[in-house]
Amino acid sequence: MKDKYLFDTSALYPFIMELLKGKISFDFLSNIYILDLTVYEIGNVLWKDSKISNKIKDPVETMENFLNIIKKFNLISKIDYVKVLKIAIERDLTFYDSAYVYVAEENNLTLITYDEELLGKTKNAKKLDEIIG
Repeated sequence: MKDKYLFDTSALYPFIMELLKGKISFDFLSNIYILDLTVYEIGNVLWKDSKISNKIKDPVETMENFLNIIKKFNLISKIDYVKVLKIAIERDLTFYDSAYVYVAEENNLTLITYDEELLGKTKNAKKLDEIIG
Protein backbone atom coordinates (compact mmCIF):
# COMPACT_ATOMS: atom_id res chain seq x y z
CA MET A 1 0.00 0.00 0.00
CA LYS A 2 1.25 3.47 -0.85
CA ASP A 3 1.88 5.96 1.90
CA LYS A 4 -0.69 8.60 2.71
CA TYR A 5 0.42 12.19 2.95
CA LEU A 6 -0.79 15.35 4.66
CA PHE A 7 0.54 18.38 2.81
CA ASP A 8 0.93 21.74 4.48
CA THR A 9 0.93 24.89 2.37
CA SER A 10 4.71 25.21 2.24
CA ALA A 11 4.85 21.92 0.32
CA LEU A 12 1.47 21.93 -1.42
CA TYR A 13 1.94 25.24 -3.19
CA PRO A 14 5.19 24.32 -4.99
CA PHE A 15 3.87 20.80 -5.61
CA ILE A 16 0.77 22.05 -7.42
CA MET A 17 2.76 24.70 -9.32
CA GLU A 18 5.01 21.93 -10.65
CA LEU A 19 1.97 19.80 -11.53
CA LEU A 20 0.41 22.72 -13.41
CA LYS A 21 3.64 23.26 -15.35
CA GLY A 22 3.71 19.56 -16.22
CA LYS A 23 7.15 19.18 -14.64
CA ILE A 24 6.10 16.34 -12.35
CA SER A 25 3.40 13.74 -12.26
CA PHE A 26 2.02 12.19 -9.15
CA ASP A 27 0.22 8.93 -9.60
CA PHE A 28 -1.57 8.84 -6.29
CA LEU A 29 -3.33 12.16 -5.76
CA SER A 30 -6.02 10.27 -3.86
CA ASN A 31 -3.43 9.50 -1.16
CA ILE A 32 -2.95 13.20 -0.43
CA TYR A 33 -4.76 14.86 2.44
CA ILE A 34 -5.08 18.55 3.20
CA LEU A 35 -6.77 20.57 5.90
CA ASP A 36 -9.61 22.88 4.97
CA LEU A 37 -7.47 25.71 6.31
CA THR A 38 -4.87 24.90 3.63
CA VAL A 39 -7.22 26.15 0.91
CA TYR A 40 -7.36 29.55 2.63
CA GLU A 41 -3.59 29.60 3.00
CA ILE A 42 -3.17 28.77 -0.71
CA GLY A 43 -5.53 31.61 -1.59
CA ASN A 44 -3.47 33.97 0.52
CA VAL A 45 -0.21 32.88 -1.16
CA LEU A 46 -1.78 33.41 -4.60
CA TRP A 47 -2.96 36.85 -3.53
CA LYS A 48 0.54 37.77 -2.30
CA ASP A 49 2.20 36.36 -5.41
CA SER A 50 -0.05 38.47 -7.61
CA LYS A 51 -0.41 41.64 -5.53
CA ILE A 52 2.97 42.01 -3.86
CA SER A 53 5.59 40.14 -5.88
CA ASN A 54 3.87 40.04 -9.30
CA LYS A 55 4.83 36.37 -9.75
CA ILE A 56 1.32 35.42 -10.88
CA LYS A 57 -0.48 37.39 -13.57
CA ASP A 58 -3.92 35.80 -13.20
CA PRO A 59 -4.50 34.66 -9.61
CA VAL A 60 -8.17 33.82 -10.22
CA GLU A 61 -7.36 31.41 -13.04
CA THR A 62 -4.50 29.96 -11.00
CA MET A 63 -6.86 29.40 -8.04
CA GLU A 64 -9.35 27.67 -10.34
CA ASN A 65 -6.55 25.39 -11.58
CA PHE A 66 -5.47 24.71 -7.98
CA LEU A 67 -9.04 23.84 -7.00
CA ASN A 68 -9.33 21.39 -9.90
CA ILE A 69 -6.34 19.52 -8.49
CA ILE A 70 -7.28 19.94 -4.83
CA LYS A 71 -10.70 18.32 -5.41
CA LYS A 72 -8.81 15.06 -6.03
CA PHE A 73 -7.37 15.22 -2.51
CA ASN A 74 -8.93 14.19 0.77
CA LEU A 75 -10.11 17.26 2.66
CA ILE A 76 -10.01 17.06 6.45
CA SER A 77 -12.19 19.50 8.33
CA LYS A 78 -13.03 17.65 11.52
CA ILE A 79 -10.36 18.44 14.10
CA ASP A 80 -10.19 18.22 17.87
CA TYR A 81 -9.18 21.80 18.60
CA VAL A 82 -8.47 21.11 22.27
CA LYS A 83 -5.90 18.46 21.31
CA VAL A 84 -4.44 20.87 18.75
CA LEU A 85 -3.97 23.47 21.47
CA LYS A 86 -2.33 20.91 23.75
CA ILE A 87 0.17 20.07 21.00
CA ALA A 88 0.81 23.79 20.43
CA ILE A 89 1.62 24.25 24.11
CA GLU A 90 3.64 21.04 24.53
CA ARG A 91 5.74 21.45 21.37
CA ASP A 92 5.90 25.24 21.30
CA LEU A 93 4.21 25.53 17.90
CA THR A 94 1.61 27.90 16.50
CA PHE A 95 -1.97 26.69 16.59
CA TYR A 96 -1.97 26.50 12.77
CA ASP A 97 1.14 24.31 12.69
CA SER A 98 -0.19 22.18 15.53
CA ALA A 99 -3.29 21.43 13.48
CA TYR A 100 -1.09 19.79 10.84
CA VAL A 101 0.85 17.85 13.49
CA TYR A 102 -2.35 16.66 15.16
CA VAL A 103 -4.00 15.51 11.94
CA ALA A 104 -0.86 13.79 10.65
CA GLU A 105 -0.22 11.91 13.87
CA GLU A 106 -3.86 11.10 14.63
CA ASN A 107 -4.41 9.64 11.14
CA ASN A 108 -1.00 7.99 10.59
CA LEU A 109 -0.19 10.34 7.72
CA THR A 110 3.26 11.51 6.70
CA LEU A 111 3.37 15.28 6.99
CA ILE A 112 4.92 16.85 3.90
CA THR A 113 6.39 20.25 4.64
CA TYR A 114 9.32 22.56 4.04
CA ASP A 115 8.88 24.08 7.49
CA GLU A 116 12.03 23.11 9.41
CA GLU A 117 10.34 23.55 12.78
CA LEU A 118 7.53 21.17 11.82
CA LEU A 119 10.02 18.67 10.45
CA GLY A 120 11.67 18.57 13.84
CA LYS A 121 8.51 18.46 15.94
CA THR A 122 6.37 15.92 14.08
CA LYS A 123 6.75 12.16 14.49
CA ASN A 124 6.59 11.42 10.75
CA ALA A 125 7.43 14.35 8.52
CA LYS A 126 9.35 14.69 5.27
CA LYS A 127 10.25 17.33 2.75
CA LEU A 128 8.45 17.25 -0.58
CA ASP A 129 11.70 16.38 -2.37
CA GLU A 130 11.89 13.11 -0.43
CA ILE A 131 8.66 11.78 -1.92
CA ILE A 132 8.86 13.10 -5.47
CA GLY A 133 12.62 12.51 -5.77
